[in-house]
Amino acid sequence: FYDGRGWNDPFTETVYYIPEYYDDVSFIEDATEIDVTNDQTVSGIDAVLAYEIITPPQTGNGHIMGNVSDEDGNPLEYVMVEVYQKDTTRQEWYPVTWSETDGNGNYDATDLISGTYRIGFYGWGNTDPYSIPVFYVPEYYDDVTTLEDATDITLAVDQTVNGIDAVLTAEEYDDNGNVPPVITDTMLAIFALSFDQPLTSSAALAPLFPETFESIVSATMDKANKTAIILVDLEGGSDTSIWVINDGTAVLMNGLPDEKGYLTTAIDEYDMSDGSMLGGFLTWAISNYSLSNTQVTFSYIGHSSAVVPDVEHLAGLQFRSDESSGLFPLPSGINAHDRYTDSHPRLSILSVQDLAHALDVATNGGENPIAHLDLTKCFAATIEEFYALYPYSEAMSGSPNYTYFDPIISGAVLQALQPNMSPQQIANITIAIQDDLLPDTGHPRLLVAVDSEQVNAVKTAWEATSLELLNLFETDYDGTKEKMLNAYHNSGKYDTTFCEPQDWELEAADALSDMGNFAEQLGIEFGETSAIGIAANETNTLLENAIFARYFVNGQPWFAATEPQPTWTFDEYMGIGLYTDFQGTTVAGTSKTYLSWQAHWYTDKVTSDNPNPYSFVTDTSWDDVFQQFWQGESIGTTVCLQVLRSSQRAYNSINQFTVYLPIIMQ
Repeated sequence: FYDGRGWNDPFTETVYYIPEYYDDVSFIEDATEIDVTNDQTVSGIDAVLAYEIITPPQTGNGHIMGNVSDEDGNPLEYVMVEVYQKDTTRQEWYPVTWSETDGNGNYDATDLISGTYRIGFYGWGNTDPYSIPVFYVPEYYDDVTTLEDATDITLAVDQTVNGIDAVLTAEEYDDNGNVPPVITDTMLAIFALSFDQPLTSSAALAPLFPETFESIVSATMDKANKTAIILVDLEGGSDTSIWVINDGTAVLMNGLPDEKGYLTTAIDEYDMSDGSMLGGFLTWAISNYSLSNTQVTFSYIGHSSAVVPDVEHLAGLQFRSDESSGLFPLPSGINAHDRYTDSHPRLSILSVQDLAHALDVATNGGENPIAHLDLTKCFAATIEEFYALYPYSEAMSGSPNYTYFDPIISGAVLQALQPNMSPQQIANITIAIQDDLLPDTGHPRLLVAVDSEQVNAVKTAWEATSLELLNLFETDYDGTKEKMLNAYHNSGKYDTTFCEPQDWELEAADALSDMGNFAEQLGIEFGETSAIGIAANETNTLLENAIFARYFVNGQPWFAATEPQPTWTFDEYMGIGLYTDFQGTTVAGTSKTYLSWQAHWYTDKVTSDNPNPYSFVTDTSWDDVFQQFWQGESIGTTVCLQVLRSSQRAYNSINQFTVYLPIIMQ
């Protein structure tokens, strides 16, 4: 039973009914079964839902006004003035509205009801994302450094209180004019939380936002050199928001950045799979809250799939192929499903190209790479995705198979990280904490951290391997195909086969192989001293150089709805996936071999269907090997989507939820 209502942010809930299952239990695994025969009506399946009521913010006609200047008396523009009111239930001060100073340094916080308020002043840069921001030491009225020590401002009904002024102290700069020496190292942790799924879905992430939010806020407490920015999109429309958090204080932004990085109130909903929107957000965040000595990390948390192509609309389409392209046929359609990356303003899924575009915009084409990119989404650690993203960060982390999320992880990672750490240390600690906080039982996993600088060398070595395979196809097509198929069957897999009956096994006909394992098998099949063997082994060596941290847990996935449950063993896996759809599946009543839906886009050919090919596939590359392997075959593509059980309560003592992040489509 679901009421379907949620919240706009963790402080402005209205009426929220707590979901439950019949008969009065919290989890579907504990629910009572209801047997229904043909044409039977079963009545009396009732529920009484518990609820929480938090009074929504009220508005009035009160004003708090004032002026903000620097120590020389110059008016300060673009200073954020945050208005706080005390929540008597939580016994803590929380932001209720904000204002911004104009060119004369004046501000006017409006629509206030009668009550007691406190004011904070944050001179953290300006609204032009392309200029160097000027930083001022935050303070609270009247000239104190903490909210707890601030002076109360009491408003009567419709009263205006003027003269709530501040004089801010600028950070002292070095000879270059842009690096404050007061804090020698700083960290900016950016989080994109793609939590826009219906609350009725077992994959809904929105209920985890309050705990995630609190864990991040707590991690910045008494850490003035750590700033966190949260972009969160919850389960409805017009509910995307940005929070800037420093030293345990969270400030809600008024509006969202546009595609150029300018904050505007005209936007209140993001498509979290849109690279241009994400790029604008990242540009705004990095330009306004980081300096040359700031370590910037970016964590994307949400649902996605493996090697997602650049397709604008996936839900329910009847695809039409470019008949002259010579590509594998398009799938006949993809079912709409609530495990997409985003549900508003449309169902959408994050593609490799969109994420790369966002980072390209934010880092000036890779000229200013961030320190660490963490992808908490399933099947992120493929060579196709890592190659597209490597120019924009110094280290990357993710999983080549299913991954999991717990609300406490983001805060625990941020708590452990220090600004003076190297990007490699940051990435290693990130996945080490993820691995440590997740339960072992029922959660088999593989997490890797990669040195971005080494990824291009892996691509170059694999191109050499591909060229040798193409050359051998010309002289011994059947023998080459047979050895490739043997290498595929003998290599480790990542689960991508969802046609019924779904087996959940890591085996053929999964379309992703472990790249290192597959390269090793090619060397065995063709001979270690053959041209193919030498190139494949060189690829393996370079993969080992690129992967500097790896954590894995073997076991049976709790969500696999088969008996007996499969056992996943990652001991021989290196940890980066590669698209290897070399078996396919058959469908009763047809003579075709059906490949995974990505097959149509796995080419460097630019067509109306494929306007922005994967950067990993180029002329005389792995996509050409794929095309040659299947030449002359009757091929189709199909989308079979897995059925997942509900989220599982974690096995750890802190009594949190652990949510399995499945492939987005079903």
